[in-house]
Amino acid sequence: MVYNLHELPMKVLQVLPRLDYGGVERGTVEIAHALVQSGSNPCVVSGGGRLVSEIEKIGGVHFTLPIGSKNPFLALSCILPLKRFLQKEGIQIVHARSRMPAWVAYLATRSTSCHFLTTAHGYYRPHLLSRSIMLGEKIIVVSHPLADYLVLKFRIPSHKIIVIPRGINFNEFAPPAMQESARLREQLHIPTDAFVAGMIGRLSPGKGHLVFLKALSLLHKKNYPLYAVIVGDARAHIGYKNSMLNLVNQWHLQEFVRFTGFTENVPLYLSILDVVVVPSTVPEAFGRTALEAMAMKKAVIASAHGGILDVIQPGETGILFPPGDTSSLADALQELFQNPEKAKKMGEAGFLRAMHHFSIQQFTQKTLQVYQSLLGI
Repeated sequence: MVYNLHELPMKVLQVLPRLDYGGVERGTVEIAHALVQSGSNPCVVSGGGRLVSEIEKIGGVHFTLPIGSKNPFLALSCILPLKRFLQKEGIQIVHARSRMPAWVAYLATRSTSCHFLTTAHGYYRPHLLSRSIMLGEKIIVVSHPLADYLVLKFRIPSHKIIVIPRGINFNEFAPPAMQESARLREQLHIPTDAFVAGMIGRLSPGKGHLVFLKALSLLHKKNYPLYAVIVGDARAHIGYKNSMLNLVNQWHLQEFVRFTGFTENVPLYLSILDVVVVPSTVPEAFGRTALEAMAMKKAVIASAHGGILDVIQPGETGILFPPGDTSSLADALQELFQNPEKAKKMGEAGFLRAMHHFSIQQFTQKTLQVYQSLLGI
């Protein structure tokens, strides 16, 4: 039976450490929007952040608690106020999106009639902190590789796990005006006819920036003048960025590598790239960067592990290479540099795949259907 979500109001609370920018945070806001559209009043508990206004703007309720504090005593002190909030708001479902908030939420719901649901966003090591995610009546995971990992490492019954990939809001990834893209290239001192590969995301060791730079140096030794644009915040890993800068100097790549820092305008930066590289050395739960690239009709070259395996179709929407293998990454970049028409075709195929399988509507609809199933409606 297909339910009309607009006629099924539910009282759902999502809990997470903070509401700043990030994949988990954006997903929380997207589900809040979907709940409003279904006639429900969404609630969120977090430590605050830049996206709180997004919840309040749509009529949702945000309650600020240090629920994700790294100090376990401070986090666990939130149990009683959270329990009072559940009672006050008449919450039916608590959806925990992170490990420490999940412990707090689980303990707060123990003597209530609330259903407890979790989402696993990472390849957690099987220790006490991570066990909280496994306590949900249902456990949403963002990819099939992650589901397989949790079954293997945590011995979770497979019937408890529901795979719901992240979705993309295609309205947010409409191509910018050509003049804007041209202006950005000019600001970055990149020739208009240059072939540009790029990475977008926070600067941290597991993302594989050093693998990308090493592959770039291999290509420059073979006289392939690729340009590289690296977009992302390095505040938490200044030493890591400094090591990259040192390698750029050591390998004489200063003319060809651009570090831009953080941007809120991801589509604009994607628009100036010919190919997006996701060379993660640690498997990621999903692969949102690749999906955003596909939404902008960009070919993707990515490490062949983790959730990216659900997103990329090798040879059709992108190229996969063994994690950490700089030579294979260099070969993939060379292939698309020599055949930009192939890169373009991969980008177009990726866009169609994203539209058919990874829309925001599919993500929110499937999540709300899980809520309904818990309530038996």
